[in-house]
Amino acid sequence: MQICRGGYSSMRVPLRFLSEVFTVVVLFLSTGAFLSLVFDVSNPDTRTHGSTGLQLVWSCIYVLAALRALARYREIVWFLRSNKLLTLLLALAVLSTLWSGDPGLTFRRSIAVLATTLFGIDFALRYSIQEQLRRLCFVLGLAVLLSVIVQVCWPGSIPVVDPDYTVESWNGAFAQKNMFARVIVLTALAFLMRSSGRRRLFKNGLVICCAFALIGAAQARTALVVLLALLFLWAGSRFLLSARHPGLVWLVGVVTGLPILYLASTNVEYLTGILGRNSTLTGRVGLWHMAFASFLKSPLFGYGYSAFWNVSPEALRINSVLHWVVPHAHNGFLDLALQLGLVGLCLYLTYYVIAVRRAVEYARSNSSAEAMWPLAYLAFSFLYSFTESSPLASNSMSWILYISVAYSVAAASAFHPAEPETAVAVAELPPGLQLNRGEI
Repeated sequence: MQICRGGYSSMRVPLRFLSEVFTVVVLFLSTGAFLSLVFDVSNPDTRTHGSTGLQLVWSCIYVLAALRALARYREIVWFLRSNKLLTLLLALAVLSTLWSGDPGLTFRRSIAVLATTLFGIDFALRYSIQEQLRRLCFVLGLAVLLSVIVQVCWPGSIPVVDPDYTVESWNGAFAQKNMFARVIVLTALAFLMRSSGRRRLFKNGLVICCAFALIGAAQARTALVVLLALLFLWAGSRFLLSARHPGLVWLVGVVTGLPILYLASTNVEYLTGILGRNSTLTGRVGLWHMAFASFLKSPLFGYGYSAFWNVSPEALRINSVLHWVVPHAHNGFLDLALQLGLVGLCLYLTYYVIAVRRAVEYARSNSSAEAMWPLAYLAFSFLYSFTESSPLASNSMSWILYISVAYSVAAASAFHPAEPETAVAVAELPPGLQLNRGEI
């Protein structure tokens, strides 16, 4: 009997190792690194409809993720039932197939976002926040390191979306310099949240200096602004969360912040000039005006998930006016409204506020550096939504991390409810969740 037990335990080691490898591989693929080596990113139709080879790879990943998550179906059902706004948002994405201009594309992409959501839940179920950060730092650090190596040793070897636009800037292993810069900001944020010990200040300083240097090489102004904003929020968040009277601190912040916002809004030309941009934000303002006009023509439910840009007649009209194929609205909130209408946008924003409230409660109840990660990532996601595409994206690290963070703080809120009338009762949790999330 002992021999059998020994044999059984020895067989579990490689299975656990394979599971770890699977997690790391999926996370790395979701960053988008080296993606342009697989298919032609300069072709708008390829960007819209995808690559057959990549679709096959991700289909295999979906199947494996579903099989791996089967053993934890009770926890997954609990999360979906306890977070109805998120569930409704996902259901709306699938149902939008009914009114989509390209039903096949919408159905395929909506199933992909469901599978991405499933992997995000499984990621949070298998690992505590500390363990999630450890794996993220490895994957993101590897992506940045490989990008630097490729850029230094084989410059120009990675195909880019617009070769003329990035001729003097670093894009690393990514198809666009802003994608590279976004990963740099996220990497810096993850490493800062893990930093602890005696040499914490030195480690943090090194991470920040490297991040600024790489963002400078990428010449990404958006990433620079986001990183500065995140550092400011990170510096002030601990004081806010540890304050005895947080309401008073919020009041002081609002009173001092409103004049700053007013001065910024009345000096747009000057501020954008400092960043080497004009007041139109490199044409984004004009694009936003036209995209918003298109949104008003189908405001309630939108044009269907992933079925606006390069698909709908309205998007083709915008392309003809701007004389280039627009991949997205360069604003995540507007992109989501175009796809799923005001209903989808309200579902997302309302659930986002709930997730932030839970993240604040979690950070206040835990003094470790890693406890700030959910709140920090939600801030990162919110800031980038002003200039990037929709946060509800399939096969993307953005949505995987959003779901894993949302699950982690939801479980923490369920175990340590600050407000009994709004928190989920512990008795409602499935037995498996109580065992697996005991570390929170």
